Amino acid sequence: MSSQQEIDIEDDLIDDMFLTIILESLQREGGNGAGNKRPQKRRDSNKNPGQQYLDRLLNCGHPERIKGALRMSRDTFISLHNWLVNHTQLRASMHVSVELKLAIFLHIVSRPASQRDTMERYFVGNRVVSESFHKVLESLLILYPAFVKLSDLNTPLASRISDDPRFIPDLTIA
Repeated sequence: MSSQQEIDIEDDLIDDMFLTIILESLQREGGNGAGNKRPQKRRDSNKNPGQQYLDRLLNCGHPERIKGALRMSRDTFISLHNWLVNHTQLRASMHVSVELKLAIFLHIVSRPASQRDTMERYFVGNRVVSESFHKVLESLLILYPAFVKLSDLNTPLASRISDDPRFIPDLTIA
């Protein structure tokens, strides 16, 4: 296996671990009233093609296709969307839904995608990509202290991390 393939596999594992932490955190919170119910569709018949693509993706019924595109399951995406709407100031704008903003953010952070790649994927302009990315990032900064707990004497490091040889170099530095 080449060095690049090993790096890609390691990056995928780190991405999966990050998404698993978010999913577990959102599932633990539960009871926010929204559950995993998808928000009502906008009635606008003139949706932009990026929103149409995202709607078709979320309603396609193919879990692997959804995970390949969003790097998380549909339920995780919906839970994350609902948490952001209920606990942050992230809101839809006139032409861009919160779902589309979140999909744009995930597209950029979960693969080596440039801003131009993202513009082409979701049929939006440079400004929409930039504003969506920054608004979602600001909202996710609220999620971090609410769910991420660093290990200390009262909360030891999970054995699945401390026993994994891939993390030994990182753990010995601290």
